Amino acid sequence: MKSSRCLDQGDRSIGVLHTDYDLTKVWFQCWYGNCSSSTWMHIAITERFGALEYEDAAALQFPKGLPGFDERRHFVLVEQAGLAPLVFLQSLETPELCFLALPVQVVDANYDASVAPDDLETLAIDPSDQPLCLTLLAAAENGRLTANLLAPVVINPRTRIAVQAVRSDMRYSHQHALAGC
Repeated sequence: MKSSRCLDQGDRSIGVLHTDYDLTKVWFQCWYGNCSSSTWMHIAITERFGALEYEDAAALQFPKGLPGFDERRHFVLVEQAGLAPLVFLQSLETPELCFLALPVQVVDANYDASVAPDDLETLAIDPSDQPLCLTLLAAAENGRLTANLLAPVVINPRTRIAVQAVRSDMRYSHQHALAGC
């Protein structure tokens, strides 16, 4: 297995329990370090990472899916050594569906997030939450990477609910050129 791990935000895990959507998972009980109780681990079969081991707490739920992938609602963030801050948004339902992502602040340090009221309701953000905001990357026709700042992925780390928050204004582009790429 390649050296990969599910992404967490320090002590704030970003995931949600959901166990009934992928029959390719293998369930097993394991013990970790000083953990006094067993932890259920899952294995998702992925094209990029092979068998990807993850905990319930690492899974993200997109109740509305992603635009263009409305039926794909369960993902996990994966980081690989040496590629930070780049992360992979890997589908737990479709082995070949994996997006490259960066924190929006890496692309634009002054990014001004705007989330529609219905997305805020879905996220159930409260004032103490510090949502994680990621931009999905794509390769332009010329091979250069671009970032979708028009519709970032917003994750509530407390509930592990996520949405792709499409802005109602045109302040940012869905094909923002990345410097040096």
